[in-house]
Amino acid sequence: MEGKIWNLLLLPYLSGLATQVIKFLNYFIASREISFRKLKELGGMPSAHSASSITLTTLIGIYYGMNSPLFIISLFISAIVMVEAVGVRRIAGSNALVLNQILDKLPDREAINSEMLDVPVGHTPLEVIMGSMFGFTFAFAFAGGI
Repeated sequence: MEGKIWNLLLLPYLSGLATQVIKFLNYFIASREISFRKLKELGGMPSAHSASSITLTTLIGIYYGMNSPLFIISLFISAIVMVEAVGVRRIAGSNALVLNQILDKLPDREAINSEMLDVPVGHTPLEVIMGSMFGFTFAFAFAGGI
């Protein structure tokens, strides 16, 4: 039982970390530049949030069964995470981009004491699907422990 608890704690984190390393490597292969920012940047292929949440959900399903209340709760939360990744964050990013463009055009921007907004990057549906597939596979690969 103790090993399962540690797996439930560590494997979703490691799954998300692995997806960030994949983003780092993808960027390096495409641009031939090393950017350590890619290790902490949100958005991109694959979705780390989807991978982490699906890793946890899959592990709960493996350890406690798909009829377990924990599995149902985790599945519900994973669905919220994935919908939010595609919808809400992408819309917020688009809005921030437009507001930044408006701020750039203001003649006396300093008078309103505003800074440019961070532009959160949402995910495309494909990035979320790939993150989910990665998380599912990661969970099965390491369900017995690291």
